[in-house]
Amino acid sequence: MRGLGRKYRLLPGSELLRVGYWQRAEAVELKGLIKRFATRENQARKRGRQSFLWRNRRLTAVAVYEARFESAPEIFRHHKLPSLRSYYVHDGRYLWPEHGEPGEPVGRK
Repeated sequence: MRGLGRKYRLLPGSELLRVGYWQRAEAVELKGLIKRFATRENQARKRGRQSFLWRNRRLTAVAVYEARFESAPEIFRHHKLPSLRSYYVHDGRYLWPEHGEPGEPVGRK
């Protein structure tokens, strides 16, 4: 199921939606899932749909990440996310890069 550069659809029954997967996933994979959950939550809220399912998944995944690795950025730990266009890049800076510290300029290697 793992593969760098491959996206998997977050469909009902997918292994990516299970806590057991999050507990054995690598840090980079879990970061990506948390950002995807935040995006789905924001999209659902904008469309007037229920977003609590994605919020619960995001908060649970953040708790798993913090128990296994390190502290997650404050934006992902809030009960209510601020409405952003992207939870990957904001104002030309990474919110939570796969490597390095948050706030690095986009395009920097």
